[in-house]
Amino acid sequence: WVHWVVYNIPAQCRKIPEGINTNEKISLRDGISFTQGITSWNKTGYGGPCPPKGTGVHHYHFRLYALSLEPTLPGGLTKKALMNAIKDYIIAETQLIGVYEKK
Repeated sequence: WVHWVVYNIPAQCRKIPEGINTNEKISLRDGISFTQGITSWNKTGYGGPCPPKGTGVHHYHFRLYALSLEPTLPGGLTKKALMNAIKDYIIAETQLIGVYEKK
């Protein structure tokens, strides 16, 4: 399940603030902008964790890729389309795994 697709993040971006809107194009106060793609809900924006009650701990993988590509990919990409577009340009990657359980 894809909770968020975000790309075209420039190298000088150091953080993404909480509570950003669900628009495809996001512009921050410091002049930094990025693009939000299509999630499993078929819309843009972050959709937080909401596993079914009583199903145990769920793992949420946040992946960040450094690319040898200028951040100019078109809007409206799904995770699959984005990964296909960047696969030959990945120079480094990292991952954060968050866990959440609804009791």
